[in-house]
Amino acid sequence: MTEMRLTLSQPARPGQRVRLRYWGSRLKSTANVQVPRFGQLEVTNVTGGAAAMAPAPLYGSAAGSTVTVRFTRALAEDSAPTAGAFQVWTRDRNNDGRTIWGMATATTSVSGDTVTIPLDGSVKADEQLRVSYFKPASGPVLKDRLLNTEVASWRDFPVYSNHDVTPPGAPSMVVFQHPSVTTASTVVLYFEKALDTGSVPAAANFTVSAAGSTVTTTSYSVTNNSVIFGANAASVSGTTDWRVVYDPDATGGTPIRDEAGNRVAGFTLDRTATSPNKPAPATQAMTVDGATLEILFGATDWLDPSSVPAASAFTFHNTESPAAEIDIGIEDISVTSKRLILLLENPVPPCAGITVTNNIAFRITYTKPATNPLRGLGGTGQADGFGPLNVQNQRTDRCRRIR
Repeated sequence: MTEMRLTLSQPARPGQRVRLRYWGSRLKSTANVQVPRFGQLEVTNVTGGAAAMAPAPLYGSAAGSTVTVRFTRALAEDSAPTAGAFQVWTRDRNNDGRTIWGMATATTSVSGDTVTIPLDGSVKADEQLRVSYFKPASGPVLKDRLLNTEVASWRDFPVYSNHDVTPPGAPSMVVFQHPSVTTASTVVLYFEKALDTGSVPAAANFTVSAAGSTVTTTSYSVTNNSVIFGANAASVSGTTDWRVVYDPDATGGTPIRDEAGNRVAGFTLDRTATSPNKPAPATQAMTVDGATLEILFGATDWLDPSSVPAASAFTFHNTESPAAEIDIGIEDISVTSKRLILLLENPVPPCAGITVTNNIAFRITYTKPATNPLRGLGGTGQADGFGPLNVQNQRTDRCRRIR
């Protein structure tokens, strides 16, 4: 045999450039000689006839629990199939995959060349998506508006645009006595997502009380993932109880939004005042879960969200002796209450560092920089440099320990 036939997951369109890449190792000649790999092999595209008239997917986008697919031709609006004819496959930055089907009890919406698919679940902003269509055996099927040509089934069409429509949840809160004004306290709200620094709320958005008495607030600011403001009442650490109520729709106020423009919903928080300390990492509190490395600080070591060090302040080493520096890229750094979170460029494999006695993926060192060092709230001081300290791999439950 001198030829091989491949079935594509989606049909080629007339005039579309088609190229083939082979990166495998199993193809061999009858003389058992391995076929060399090749890339960008031009394929003659002779697609025509009915296939030339059938609409094919052109572009896909997603937002929350909805996927939209545009086609090369206008579709018949009465040809909308059930959403259950569509399947979305996702993969996040940790290489974890899942499948979300279209809602079996819902019908898609067809408008012009676009199909809108309601999903039985929501996609996340950091997920990469592919959508498949399985032409139903009965009931409506997607068709061309003019020629009534049926759209063929396809698999794994990439969805390149995934919009973040998930607003931040309620924040964590810390309240402490102002370091220099005896009749004032500082309130810090930590969110799990970066905020739009232009969406600075006003006093009208908040109702704040200390020890049951309403107090006025002032000096609101948004920095990174936090909202900070002053409250005109003193705090006694471990004694003064605070309540903060946020109303995004208050007259004269400005709603808090994340970087994607999603509004934070109203919330109520209760917290007893604390006294921040100079931050220092807690013992055995450095873990990596896929692409997220988290360093936990002491019980009252609240971190200042306005002072976040650059990636150059951190270096990584392997666990060998002598240790060698390893290249682990950092994409983003944030602080949330007593946690320092490093978002790595690539996920750490589940089996990295696993042995009979430990699951140490690598070691990390922090060198205090001159600009934006880690520091505590309320002028409690800058964190000292630390390391190299062990980073535990949280995903080793997927592996068998090795000797």
